[in-house]
Amino acid sequence: ITRQRYWGTPLPIWKCDKCRDYVVIGSTTELKKLAGKVPKDLHRPYIDEIEIKCKCGNKKKRIPDILDVWIDAGTTSWSCLDYPQKKDLFKKLWPPDFILEGKDQIRGWFNLLLVASMVSMNKHSYKACYMHGFVQDAEGRKMSKSLGNIISPYEVIDKFGADTLRYYMIGGANAGLDINYNMEDTKIKHKNLTVLWNIHKYLIDLVKNSSIDLRKLKIDKKKASIEEKYIISKLNSTIKKATELFEKYK
Repeated sequence: ITRQRYWGTPLPIWKCDKCRDYVVIGSTTELKKLAGKVPKDLHRPYIDEIEIKCKCGNKKKRIPDILDVWIDAGTTSWSCLDYPQKKDLFKKLWPPDFILEGKDQIRGWFNLLLVASMVSMNKHSYKACYMHGFVQDAEGRKMSKSLGNIISPYEVIDKFGADTLRYYMIGGANAGLDINYNMEDTKIKHKNLTVLWNIHKYLIDLVKNSSIDLRKLKIDKKKASIEEKYIISKLNSTIKKATELFEKYK
């Protein structure tokens, strides 16, 4: 769990070279009690200047290693909330509703977040885990410079717009599965969206040219026509269905 590097979280273990006795420090309070002082910065090189008196008469010095970077990553679910220094945000937001990452993080961040919180708090560090796949070319190959099959998202956005790319990616693959990107399919998605955009633009122009203030508009359902009731019903049904799917991460 350690690395022989300079930058990172210092390993909080002080060891005596003479009798081999060691102590693991759990807080700045404990460090100050044993060493008599705490450095202005707990990182190297300042932390390496701190020595602790050993029972054999010698002095314990910090093992110069740093913790593996994945241990830092594993504690981010609470360290980003300034816990344990501050507890208000931690009580309000921890654990988060869900975590989103690629499938390559099954033994990476997903795993380390869970391990760190179970070891330190005996509780999951997230309530749900949503995992996405990777974008490949139309033939299912990994995009790479050597194959020359890389398609930049900016290229698609410049040609079809960001909404088209979002629309394509949302319907392109289920959670956890890779998506084989196809430019021809993107063109079809763009045509479908163009119909919706034109309807949207028509309605906006219609409202602008009328005296209707949509912010003050109230619909009297008793006076509404069958067509209006149908539209309102479809709208509410769509909102309900979309909300349910979002809640289930679908």
